[in-house]
Amino acid sequence: LGTFALARRLCGGSHIYETGAYMALPLLLIIASFARTHWRDWTTRLLVNLLAVICIASLGPMLHLWGAHSLPMPWLLFCHLPLIDEALPARFSVYVFLIFGIILSRWLTDESVRKSTRIVGVCAVVLFTLPNLNASYWTTQLDMPAFFADRLYIQYLHQNANLLILPYGIKGNRDIWQASSAFYFRMA
Repeated sequence: LGTFALARRLCGGSHIYETGAYMALPLLLIIASFARTHWRDWTTRLLVNLLAVICIASLGPMLHLWGAHSLPMPWLLFCHLPLIDEALPARFSVYVFLIFGIILSRWLTDESVRKSTRIVGVCAVVLFTLPNLNASYWTTQLDMPAFFADRLYIQYLHQNANLLILPYGIKGNRDIWQASSAFYFRMA
């Protein structure tokens, strides 16, 4: 079961853009191990506490389980503040990965951890973060209307016309249509 499929099953109406916060199990184990062995260091406590706060904030104002608003989250308190009310909680995952990177780099340079353990840890992190190589995940059905397949657009559009093709974004094949026309038109 892929990450996105699992997220859809648990969260109901989640979108593929919301799956960018996947945390690999080996990475979480490395962070837990590092936090446990270096807890006396104030920088470790700061990083781990920031990580916890940002992870909770990235869940947004409501925790969605099985398609229902089931639990208000702490971010709800900040949703009414000016300027910060425009922040998208899912984008906080960027800061989560920044902290992950800092902790991982500190763990990799930690001489108290055996070199072989560090090599295995890094290999496990890389292995667990590889993309889904199942071809059906990366392919889609090509919908090529006759307007583009038969080059009818040349009769109706002037070259470099600026078009808005709906549906916009990931839900349509507008980029394929533009590429198949040798970029005859531009898109808004």
